[in-house]
Amino acid sequence: MTFRSLFFFLSLMVSSFILDSSSQAQQNRSPVTLEGKRSLPLRILTRPSSHVYKERDNRKGTVMENVPSFQPFFVYSKPTPEEIELGDAWYEVGTDYLGSVIGWMRYDDVFEWKQTMCLAFTHPEGRKPVLMFEKKNTLHDLIVSSADERVKSAEELYATIDSKEISQDFPVISLEPKKAVDFTEQFYLLPILDFQTIEIDGREGRLVKLAAVTGEGPNSRKKSDIRDDKGYLDDALGESTQVDEDTLKQLTVDLVWVMDTTVSMRPHILQTLEVINNTSTQITQDKELAESLHFGIWGYRDNLEDIPDIGYTTKNYTPELQTIDQFKETLATVRVTTTDSVDYEEDMFSGMSDAIVSTKWTPDAIRIIVLVGDAPGHELGHKWNISQYDENTLHKLAKGNTIFISAIHIREPKANRYHEKAETQFLTLSRNEGQGGESAYYDIAAENIVDFNRVTTEFVGKISKLVYDAKKGILDGKKTETAGKTPTSKLIKAEAILGQGVFNNEPNLILNGTVPEQGYLWRGNECVYWSGSEQFFTIDLGDVYMVDNVLIQIDNNDDMQVDSSIDGQEYKPLLSIQSDKGEIDSGMDTFSTDAEHPQYVEGIEFDPLQVRYLKVYAKSGDNMYAVSELQAFGTPITNIPSQIPKVKGEMAFLSTPENESNGKIGSDSPANIKEDAPKGEMAFLENAETITASGEQFNSLIKAAFVKWVGKMSEARSPSDIEAWVVDKDLIKPDIPSLEVRLLINKRQLDSLKTVLSDVMSAGRGAQFSGEDFFSALQATAATTARDPDKIINAKNMVQTDLLPEFLVGLPYKSRLMEVQFELWSSWSVDAQDEILNELDGKIKAYQSIHDTPEGWIQLNQGDDPDEHVYPISLELLP
Repeated sequence: MTFRSLFFFLSLMVSSFILDSSSQAQQNRSPVTLEGKRSLPLRILTRPSSHVYKERDNRKGTVMENVPSFQPFFVYSKPTPEEIELGDAWYEVGTDYLGSVIGWMRYDDVFEWKQTMCLAFTHPEGRKPVLMFEKKNTLHDLIVSSADERVKSAEELYATIDSKEISQDFPVISLEPKKAVDFTEQFYLLPILDFQTIEIDGREGRLVKLAAVTGEGPNSRKKSDIRDDKGYLDDALGESTQVDEDTLKQLTVDLVWVMDTTVSMRPHILQTLEVINNTSTQITQDKELAESLHFGIWGYRDNLEDIPDIGYTTKNYTPELQTIDQFKETLATVRVTTTDSVDYEEDMFSGMSDAIVSTKWTPDAIRIIVLVGDAPGHELGHKWNISQYDENTLHKLAKGNTIFISAIHIREPKANRYHEKAETQFLTLSRNEGQGGESAYYDIAAENIVDFNRVTTEFVGKISKLVYDAKKGILDGKKTETAGKTPTSKLIKAEAILGQGVFNNEPNLILNGTVPEQGYLWRGNECVYWSGSEQFFTIDLGDVYMVDNVLIQIDNNDDMQVDSSIDGQEYKPLLSIQSDKGEIDSGMDTFSTDAEHPQYVEGIEFDPLQVRYLKVYAKSGDNMYAVSELQAFGTPITNIPSQIPKVKGEMAFLSTPENESNGKIGSDSPANIKEDAPKGEMAFLENAETITASGEQFNSLIKAAFVKWVGKMSEARSPSDIEAWVVDKDLIKPDIPSLEVRLLINKRQLDSLKTVLSDVMSAGRGAQFSGEDFFSALQATAATTARDPDKIINAKNMVQTDLLPEFLVGLPYKSRLMEVQFELWSSWSVDAQDEILNELDGKIKAYQSIHDTPEGWIQLNQGDDPDEHVYPISLELLP
């Protein structure tokens, strides 16, 4: 080896050593921990359009640009209060807790996330929207005032908001929309930045500072400050059931029966079959209704292993949900067991558990379960409660899966001593969100078969009426508005569209009634796009209308023209949109000429005029053009001059018979509604009135389920990019919670929680069996989990043992397990100890169900490993 080669080799070795040392030092770094925690790392979440910089200087280049919203980073150094005050505050961030530091982020581009706690809006029905205050003191003073003063002040705030006359010094900066915001469909994040407990009308509440962040998109960083953002204010004030006709017609309902199929229930199964048979004859008269109602049934009995001749513990008779004509055939095969149970209770909880978790629900359908039984379920800890659930945990699982439950309790006179237990269980299971704390529960004497028939007929009738009306575009007896339509303008359903020149995607996209979100990619699948100046699109409205408004979505940086014509020959300019009229920086932009529309743009209006044809084309721009939607609004012209030809020129092949010009979308005349009204065998739908004592509960359940569905389907959006103070109770009726705390927990954390609770429960059971001290059993658990056994010896409660995951400590809820005083444990009876251990057992099973169910898991960032997806678990499900 030459000297030069040796020198090069040694230099390479030295360089490699230096790099390895540097890398090792980097890997050995630990993230900053949360205040008061030993190992729980501090994380920040990014705001939309944030960047990661190479250094604490935005002029020195970036490592990552336009980081997705909600992107979590671990913090390796954080700014001091002085740096924040001086406006030069930075976080050093990494992608994991192993030392993978990647760069620096500006203080204003992130916010600290303490214990990944966040808030979720409760169901909006029966309460006022959450008000978000700019200053803590303003809200605090309102809460601590007398009840009368608080209610009066709150009502004045709501009245001002409803008037839309909001001054710049108004104390409320934003509010929750009236429509239900679906946490999993339209994911919003309300991280808790600070909180304190407070009393409101003798009830404990929480005063919370939150950050409101929504998903990606051009408006995601736009502050939803109602003092400035009138568009958000208009959206937020939209009523909870307000929905356009096109969306309403998509309504479907899944109705699943969960029935006790033991001997005593034979008459009620036969009556259910009779109701379904009678209803089937009528429902199948309307094809749309028949296809939009899906039925299923689960049967439950008792433990098959200990009572082999009983047939089954639970059985799904409908692996695929069925239309009503199919369902009546299936229901006819349901038989009661010839072998009776050993005791009166049945495994009702397993039946409900299987129905909630294992039913093959229809996507985007309202989900309803009808529980029918005469016996209570075996309690937690009973060997024949195969599910290991009780009514409380099942109630939370149903809520997490957006399932609404109605319970019909059959009271058998000979089983009086079981009635109270069954009633408690059925009431809890059917206490649905949005029902103001009431339950969709009805009890019927076992011998009163007529009453059972009436109740079930009424419930099926009410649901059928809702769906039937929806398919006709009717809600609460009134014709609804179509997509994009304002209260004063009627959408014209265009007959056809013809494109001229070379373009991408089908022209019918321009007429499909779908307006993509602001900023949608101009070359996306929802757009017709092209290059050049020869292209144009001609739309035939099908008849002559007095057109008064137009809604159009186009690429934001181009000049676009819309011309109009009566005869398809001579066109006149209708409206011109210049590239400087838009409100977004890139992508598709929506323009409306209607001053009442959220996307109204001043200066493009036109006087109403007669139109049959519309022509849209690009005038100038960057030679990359797109249109995704064009909607015209107006009223039909009945006295069309005879000399005006109905169709001419290139569009002649699109001509429609003159007798097809009636019944257009938007026609809400009494005559049209009357034509849609049910006749003959469908007349029962007109009379789905409240005829039994259960009717009001049924109405409440159906309304609550419908409100939830409307919010999901209309993609109601939460406030974005604000920090504010809120209270988790309704300001008018503080007995109603308006917000609930959730903990975003990933699968690794859920697994660790399940493992720890399993160990604690095993220790408790072992201590009961062997007679040894609970402390000794826990010490053995500590040894297997690499925890310090001495911690347990000196501990006074479970928190001090250091066994529980640190992310549970300090959460704003009361935990039975954490508050257990060990000095009292040994003095408790076995039954008292069992109550806590059985509750842990049920929660362990719930964690397994959550882990295995795809629904509810949220991917915060694209590319996240599935184990990093998070579930917004309710604090009530924590131990």
